[in-house]
Amino acid sequence: TSDGNIGIDTSSTLIATDVVAGCAGEVVLTSSAGSIAVGEIVATGNAVTLTATAGAITDGNGGTTNVTATSLNATSATGTTLDTAIASLDASVTGVGAIDIDNSSAALTLADVDTVNGNITIDTSGDLIATDVDAGGNRNVILTSAIGDIAVGTVTATDNTVTLTATSGAITDDHVAATNVTAASLTATAATGINFDTAIASLDASVTGAGGIDIDNTGATLALTDVDTVNGSIDIGTSGTLAASDVVAGGAGDVILAAAGAITVGMV
Repeated sequence: TSDGNIGIDTSSTLIATDVVAGCAGEVVLTSSAGSIAVGEIVATGNAVTLTATAGAITDGNGGTTNVTATSLNATSATGTTLDTAIASLDASVTGVGAIDIDNSSAALTLADVDTVNGNITIDTSGDLIATDVDAGGNRNVILTSAIGDIAVGTVTATDNTVTLTATSGAITDDHVAATNVTAASLTATAATGINFDTAIASLDASVTGAGGIDIDNTGATLALTDVDTVNGSIDIGTSGTLAASDVVAGGAGDVILAAAGAITVGMV
């Protein structure tokens, strides 16, 4: 359209090769019985809503951007895989299936992203605000920011692994949720510091530039398998026992370990 919304509903598979809503129009596409293959959908300054009630939402054009909009709301039954240029994501998979988003924007907010039984993998070029991310079915969460920070609200991967990578920035507590990461294990890599609250049993954390690691954990046991900084202090507290297998603070950094239970030291 040159100036207007676009709304399309179908009972079969939907192939959205080229859909553009002009003048900040909204795009709403629904397939009640099939999948949605996305070529290019543009709703600059507005929202795109995709619903595949019984199928998947898939990348239909290879390596180029599938959705350009201010926000994307995507619901599918068996998985969502897209390349995007968006600022806000609300995504859900209602059956067995994963969410895989490769985004390019200055900042991306994960407002509500969840699966029933599937991994969640999200990469973005800028800042990442993970407000509410939950991988069901004992699946993994992998969040990556190439040139920005990651602010963690609530990220959950019960009995599995959360991996957070801020290649050029920090991983921080959004100061809203009491516990930022709930998982069996956490792998966190940042350039300029890591600071948040966890409920985990195993930690692998690294700061590659100048910055410290500050973790406040709740759990019966916490194993520090490999925790290190190049130039920064390490401060980790936990409500249970603590096993420090390999903890190294580089530069002039201190190491502070606190536990309500026993502390077992391998190398510190």
